[in-house]
Amino acid sequence: MMLSYHVSVSSSVYDKNTHLCPFDSGLVEKNVELYFSGYVKPIYDENPDSEGGIPTMNMGPINAWWTAGFDGGENPLIGFSTCTFVLSILVLFELYSST
Repeated sequence: MMLSYHVSVSSSVYDKNTHLCPFDSGLVEKNVELYFSGYVKPIYDENPDSEGGIPTMNMGPINAWWTAGFDGGENPLIGFSTCTFVLSILVLFELYSST
């Protein structure tokens, strides 16, 4: 099966009880089912705004997460994979930001 590739903005990751979870804490590797929500956009859309995105929720479960270095800016490229698509994260939900 071919995977589809998309980008997402305002993304959040949560468990089956809808608790907000860090995606890089080993939960995926421990086979904890994690899901995400956000605005999904075409892979070529680099606009970090949610405009033009499709609002999604309960997408997943996430099979893997990855980083792909830096895109020339100050933030690393982060992504999630499921059995049907690969998602690059442009902007995480603001609760993941440091205060």
